[in-house]
Amino acid sequence: MTRQRPHDNPYKLIEQLSENTHQIIGEVLAHDSLKHEWPRAWCVVADDRLELAEAHLSAAELVEEASSDPDDCHLKRAVISRAYYAMFCAARAALSLETNGDVNDHKKLPDILKKTETLGSVEDRNAVVSAVAQFRSMRNEADYSPYY
Repeated sequence: MTRQRPHDNPYKLIEQLSENTHQIIGEVLAHDSLKHEWPRAWCVVADDRLELAEAHLSAAELVEEASSDPDDCHLKRAVISRAYYAMFCAARAALSLETNGDVNDHKKLPDILKKTETLGSVEDRNAVVSAVAQFRSMRNEADYSPYY
């Protein structure tokens, strides 16, 4: 009997699963719709994330338009927060399509965006990474500092 090399053996993948990952895969496969749609599952997730990004952006725009006082720091905080989350969700959507995975870490996302070469030119990726980092810093200040 010829044994498969470890990297050719699908059971090697099973061996590498953590208990949590194994449980999640079991739950995914228990849903017929996901079991049969697995190849396009990340497309659905990405679309849903883009919808969420658009909702965050719309909320930011509504708050900004509703503000009669341009110096109202509470409204500025809300606009900055929603705008940042719009960017974050859109970036997660792009990465989920390119990597078939998720990046839900605010610190790691810019680095992963920068390294994902299929997401555009170096200049474009750097511009996006710079904007995300800038808005994250502004959002942290707006959400957490009483002195914003």
